[in-house]
Amino acid sequence: NSIHYTNMRTNSYIFTLCILFINILKQSHCSTCPNEIWLNETIATGEDVYDFQTCTISGGTCPGDSPLTMECHDITDPPLFPLGVAGNLSIIALKPLDREEKNLYTLKCYVSANDALCNTFDFLIHINDVNDNAPIFTQNIYNISIFETERAFTNIVKISEASLVSDVDSDPYSEFVVELFDSTLEIQNAFNLTTNNDLTGIYYVINAQPLDREVQSYYNLTLLAKDVLNNSLSSTAQLIIQIGDLNDNGPMIVDEVVSIIVPEDTEIGAEVGRVAVTDLDVYPNNQMNFYLNTICTYATSSIDSLLELNNETGVFTLNYAVDAEGDVVNSLDAIVIVIDPTVNNRFDCAPLRVEVSDVNDNTPEISVTRITESVEENTGSGLDIVRFVITDRDSLENGRVDMDFSCANAFNCSQHFRLERSPPIFTFVMEKALDYEKTSQVDVTFEYFDNGTIPNSGTYELILPVISVNEFPPEFPSDEISCLVGEGIKIGEYICEDARATDEDAGIDGDILYSIFEETAFPSIDAVNQNFMFDTTANSLVLLKEFDFETLASNETNFFFKVNASNRDGRHSVAEISIQFIDVNDNAPYIESIDPNYEISEDRNKGFKVFALQAGDLDSDENGRVTVSLLSADPVPFVVEYSEEGWVVVTNAILDRESTSSYNLALVATDHGDPPLKSAIHNFSITLSDVNDNKPYFENYMYSFTLIMANDTWGIPVIN
Repeated sequence: NSIHYTNMRTNSYIFTLCILFINILKQSHCSTCPNEIWLNETIATGEDVYDFQTCTISGGTCPGDSPLTMECHDITDPPLFPLGVAGNLSIIALKPLDREEKNLYTLKCYVSANDALCNTFDFLIHINDVNDNAPIFTQNIYNISIFETERAFTNIVKISEASLVSDVDSDPYSEFVVELFDSTLEIQNAFNLTTNNDLTGIYYVINAQPLDREVQSYYNLTLLAKDVLNNSLSSTAQLIIQIGDLNDNGPMIVDEVVSIIVPEDTEIGAEVGRVAVTDLDVYPNNQMNFYLNTICTYATSSIDSLLELNNETGVFTLNYAVDAEGDVVNSLDAIVIVIDPTVNNRFDCAPLRVEVSDVNDNTPEISVTRITESVEENTGSGLDIVRFVITDRDSLENGRVDMDFSCANAFNCSQHFRLERSPPIFTFVMEKALDYEKTSQVDVTFEYFDNGTIPNSGTYELILPVISVNEFPPEFPSDEISCLVGEGIKIGEYICEDARATDEDAGIDGDILYSIFEETAFPSIDAVNQNFMFDTTANSLVLLKEFDFETLASNETNFFFKVNASNRDGRHSVAEISIQFIDVNDNAPYIESIDPNYEISEDRNKGFKVFALQAGDLDSDENGRVTVSLLSADPVPFVVEYSEEGWVVVTNAILDRESTSSYNLALVATDHGDPPLKSAIHNFSITLSDVNDNKPYFENYMYSFTLIMANDTWGIPVIN
């Protein structure tokens, strides 16, 4: 009961169909089995194809009463048999059939009786077609070109050289129709689709409307192929139609007037402009030539000598340099003509205007009129000081001028001055009074400039002197002034800082003259004049005579006088001045001569006076107060005290000659000035004399020795 499906070419086992044992008991009762059958490709998987039990296998030498077995092999090339034999001796479909893939299967069948081959035959299975395939385009996208035309149905273009659509089904299922859909929104139904019906499958497109490439340069259409018997079987392809250009448009100048602006700093040969022109056609149908027809002159030369027009590009270049300040160009200078070189009757023209534009190449020029050479302080608002006339040869913004001003030394110009602007005239005017005592001269910098993108500018410097006005009297810091003048000041030095008047006026108005009232001078006007004078240049009181306080008499240390301070306009003030000469610490203290050596016995009690000395200082008060000190590197039993006798050196501890027999000491005197001064150092010594205040003593408690007596040992030491 098995049928094996094998590849007869390679004898390779592909898959087992089934095992088939055919027991033919009474073949005479069966019809003869056919050698071929026909199946629809739509047969379902698992469905019976043919049942061998319903027929008798004819031919061969098989005995009629023996059980038969049959084995079939697929000999179709390629052997892709999708059929099998079921257990009930039927051929069944093992997978879906596809006639377009294979339409005939051939089985080689072998019949055996009692394990002996008794018959062979070929069994053919034909696959019938059904309408199961849609017509398919040979390409997804088709591109064709068709020239624009003014009339419909004049241009016809083949879509492709080969058949456009194919349907793998057989007749009548392979019949189809092709339709054209226009998806372009601008124009609908612009084309028709046709075929020559000669079974070649070649299709053509023909324009159903006039075509204008300048309106629509391409069309994106859809081709639809559908099965005649089953419209649901269909496919689509994209048809892109490019519209070819014809020279059906002429050139047109964009501007009503072609305007060329030539900056005056343009280099010779540089491009200064071009004719803006359009031609709806495309290359090469949009080629054009440019010409210039002059109708007036530029200065003394024609416009075509100033500018050169490129006949192919429409570009203007400059032939020679121009100057906006010196050259004039008429508003309409020439006619520009553009011509289609292939169709001469297609042209356009427009007037040409050439203007030389200004470049900011000139610096403003200034003319100055000085109205006031100087100004008095307290001068009010409105005084004209200087007037400027500023011009610029450039035009428009490049020729519009302005100016501003600033002052040196952080002086606030805008508070005291203003600038009245009436271009080209600018006037520098007083706004607020000046104060000579604060500013004796105003340094003003004027900057004038144009309004160009990168402005040109210049400067003008003005020096304005301020004239002083005498408006203040001299003033002392106080009506009563007391001064202390220490000794040691040299002749010509300034003293008594407070005895100085000040005048808020400046310059000569601030110069002060001093005069002393004679009747007020103490001790006398002569004594005052001998010791003091006022230096008007330095505005200070000067010492005329040196003095030593230690040598002055009591009536020579104090002075008093009234002084009058006045300026050149007689404004004045009076002050009482009291001057007192005072001591300064200019003398060092001194110690009168002392003996260099002193001797006292060691049994002197504490407080014993060793010796007295005299010390002093020529200065007075604290500068003359003296303190005497004892100098010693180590502690000593002596001190210096002040007594009615003067300074004395006394003992202040118990003396012991056996411990210290002498002392080397020194004395120094120091005053109480600031800073303090010291005297010279006086060295001396104190020696202690002995008194019998100690008992004799043995150094040891016991002494022992051995004495060897001999005749010659008398008189030698035996112990120390």
